[in-house]
Amino acid sequence: MLRDERPFALGGSPHMRRRTVAPLLAGLALSLALSGCALFDYPEDDFGGVVSRYATGSATVTIGTERHVLDQVAPSSQLMAGFGAEVYWFNDDGWGLRLTGGTAGSMLPAMLSVDWVRTTYWSASDYGGQCNVKLDQADAKLVKGTATCTGLRWSDMLRGDVFDGGYVEGEAPFDATIEFEAAPKVPAA
Repeated sequence: MLRDERPFALGGSPHMRRRTVAPLLAGLALSLALSGCALFDYPEDDFGGVVSRYATGSATVTIGTERHVLDQVAPSSQLMAGFGAEVYWFNDDGWGLRLTGGTAGSMLPAMLSVDWVRTTYWSASDYGGQCNVKLDQADAKLVKGTATCTGLRWSDMLRGDVFDGGYVEGEAPFDATIEFEAAPKVPAA
């Protein structure tokens, strides 16, 4: 059997799969946009869904014996009704941590991704359930918690590894211990 004649998981040829999946994705995107989904106005437009914006805090990511302190919170960090938290911590050395979902009423469980930006952009995401995230508090006043992650793998985001399930060649899976906290900016008294 020739390579192009093998069946695919979604059935048919690659051309048929694109013709089937593309309209489904376009329809989903259109329905979400028309329903007022706050995902499409992220991060600048409130669209009524932003409950709180986080501006202060820090996180630590420990991989092996290396401890990385992330002392900055991205200005787009926020809590959105129904979606949950979307908080990004980073430092000037190129390390970052993203928390998505996980708050009361959120449609998403708490998920993390660790980023390492150097001459390329590597990311190791928890989307396969590799992290046990414990939220001590997750509301408009504070997002605080810890996580223990096992078997994380780096994907090269610039090469598109994450889209084809690939990982950075030669990089072994790793474990990480994570602590994080973010709060809204408190106005000066």
